[in-house]
Amino acid sequence: MFSTLFVGVDVSQAEHVVCAMTAEGQVWARVRVPNDRPGIEQLIQWMKTQAAEFDRLAVGLESTSVYHWPLFEALTQAEGLHRWQPQWFLMNPSIVQGFRKTYVDRAKTDPGDAFLIADTIRFGRLRPAPAPDPRYTALRVVTRHRFHLAQTVSREKSRALNELFCLWGGYRATAKDRDQAFFSDVFSRASEHVLTP
Repeated sequence: MFSTLFVGVDVSQAEHVVCAMTAEGQVWARVRVPNDRPGIEQLIQWMKTQAAEFDRLAVGLESTSVYHWPLFEALTQAEGLHRWQPQWFLMNPSIVQGFRKTYVDRAKTDPGDAFLIADTIRFGRLRPAPAPDPRYTALRVVTRHRFHLAQTVSREKSRALNELFCLWGGYRATAKDRDQAFFSDVFSRASEHVLTP
């Protein structure tokens, strides 16, 4: 039995490119799977087969937009992988880019990135990520979207106030001259009626 199998997954919208590596840095196996549910199931089966001679499993994924999330959730919930007590690593792409500098002759390819991800976690300087709780996935998506909408509304209000100042400087009152303001809230219904042609 070997100790740990290190698996690096280069995530993209179309497919996942995977490289498995031994603790000595030797490539154990490689595979490509589509980024869909059958592809994820295929990857789980592949990991079980490759890890058969190992005691532990360490899996690293680049957190690429939203494309890594379904894979990360499925892998952490796959009961077939639990016997290897896997550690999960979600990596900022800048970490992999920084590690790439140690390989001056390595071109940027998907298989090369999967190799670098596996090699990065093999060096063991990263903190493992906790497995996500599927009960909170929907709440996480909704609250993050609400936060994004609130930021967008705030940004657009600031832009509107700046443009309004350029057109009609006195309309927008600052905090110190509220007593001279036309309206207590520039975005009130009464103000909206004045500004609507």
